[in-house]
Amino acid sequence: RKNVKPVLFAPLRHRPFRLLFGGQLISDLGDWLDFLALIALLVSSWHLGPGALAALSVAVAFPFAVIAPLSGVWADRLPRKTVMVAADLLRALVVFGLVFAPNLSTVLALVFTRGVLSTLFGPARQATIAAVVPQDDLLAANSLGQLSFQLTKILGPVLGGLLVAAAGPRLAFLVDAVTFLVSAAFIIQLPA
Repeated sequence: RKNVKPVLFAPLRHRPFRLLFGGQLISDLGDWLDFLALIALLVSSWHLGPGALAALSVAVAFPFAVIAPLSGVWADRLPRKTVMVAADLLRALVVFGLVFAPNLSTVLALVFTRGVLSTLFGPARQATIAAVVPQDDLLAANSLGQLSFQLTKILGPVLGGLLVAAAGPRLAFLVDAVTFLVSAAFIIQLPA
């Protein structure tokens, strides 16, 4: 009788995929970590109303609705590892800027810029999966990527909410910036 290992975790046997997945997991967590912090900053700290929240929603969604198709093409034409590391480092810088954001306009510009950078990171990461795992593990690798995305949509706001409750929204932004640096540290170790 064969010893059957869980198929879902088979791609983790490959070090390059572990590095990519580790970077994705941390990056995905960072994407959702400041979700509640942004709302808390606008509503609780600055006492802004529904118009500010609507503007925030547009700043979050616009890059993915309009710019993503174009940035996906660029992400495919450039070296994937370079795109991912650069996107992570720039997102860390942009999110760090949220710590010092003085007004709504600055927050919206930073959130929009982070979204544009995320539209570059996502396609580069997705295309890299096929390069770091054998064909037999590709389905499981993509499943792990989706699992990471879905789990961090739950865990990120929970952790962000705890940070906001403990020390305010600016600490959540700081921790979020660090997650992108950690992600870059994982991805920079990938083979060219």
